[in-house]
Parts: sequence; structure tokens; C-alpha cells
Amino acid sequence: MNGRGWSDDDLAALRRLVAAGWTDARIGAALGRARETVQRKRAALRLAPGQPEAMTAAVRRLAARRRAARGLQGGSP
Repeated sequence: MNGRGWSDDDLAALRRLVAAGWTDARIGAALGRARETVQRKRAALRLAPGQPEAMTAAVRRLAARRRAARGLQGGSP
């Protein structure tokens, strides 16, 4: 193994940041690792790549509109 290993804290941070939609490059900068290293570890853990921040924001806006539309449909449960 080259370089330093992944601690439990590093792996938890990787999972959290991928889930938050961070890119491999941004995660690498935050964890002090190369983008390629993050990409390989993410792939080994079978984590989907993070979305660009603009896409993440767009997905959140769409989800909020859908939730609001469901709330406006009315009717009794």
C-alpha cells in the first residue's frame, strides 16, 4: 500500500461528503488527498459520484417544489 491508509474517520467523512454531493476533487482537497485517490476509494466502496453543486441545488429545488405540490393537492388523508 502506498501513502497513508484510510481511517474510520476518513471513511465516514468520505461517505458524508459524497452523500452531500461533493465532487471527488473537493473531497480530496478537504481530506488532503488526491482526486484520483478519492475516486478509487469511492469506487471501491461502490459509492456513486457526487454531483456538481449546481446540480445538487437544482435537485433540491425540484424536490421542494414536488413536496409543495403534494401539500397543495388537498384532500383528506
